[in-house]
Amino acid sequence: MRRSLIRSRLRQNFATRIACMYFPNAMMPAHAAQAGFDAIWLDAEHNTWDRREIQRMIAMHHLANIDCIVRTGSDFGAVMTALPTYAHTLTEGLK
Repeated sequence: MRRSLIRSRLRQNFATRIACMYFPNAMMPAHAAQAGFDAIWLDAEHNTWDRREIQRMIAMHHLANIDCIVRTGSDFGAVMTALPTYAHTLTEGLK
């Protein structure tokens, strides 16, 4: 299981670089990882992200070896239904 890049950098007292993504873009995680970002924040609160889009984006973050932060807003239940296959990965990364 991969460790969280953000947590490891914070433990070392380093700054973290986080990009924000408002609309789905499958190439963003790979490009952000190449540019040296530690994570991408998906803003699912202010946009209408489909459950499958969130699943796909989490998978793309995992493949790019970059952290994924999902801002859920008030529809937390809809996002949580998108995470079952990745929930173990997410919780292990927080350790």
